[in-house]
Parts: sequence; C-alpha cells; structure tokens
Amino acid sequence: MVRFSRHAKNRMRHYKILFSEAMMAAAHPIRREVDEDGNPRLTGLGAGNRAIIVVLAKDDLDFVITACPDDD
Repeated sequence: MVRFSRHAKNRMRHYKILFSEAMMAAAHPIRREVDEDGNPRLTGLGAGNRAIIVVLAKDDLDFVITACPDDD
C-alpha cells in the first residue's frame, strides 16, 4: 500500500496532481534518478501527458516523500 507524506499531499494539492497520477508516475517512470539523499526520484506521465516527479523514501519504497510537476 502506497502512503504519502503530509508534504507530498500538500504539494499535490498545490499543483493539482491526483493520487492516481502520482502512483502511475511511480509505477511506470520514463526517467529514474537518485536525489542528493539517495532517494529514488522518478519522473512519469500524468493526465494530458504532464510530466510528474515523485520522490520515494530510499528505505521504504511505498512511501512518497514529495511530488511535483516536472517543468524542465
């Protein structure tokens, strides 16, 4: 079961990212990276092919630390 931090929920609300979009981005990433703390940083596609970044906890891959649009 995927869990979301309070920070992730707030960011998703701010950027209008649905939970289903974040889960889809994490499940089917088009790009995989690691952030400066060693956490997986996954970029996937949400509704309308909008790129979404999802960062997971390195010690608990079912825990979303944060999510935001990829505006690059």
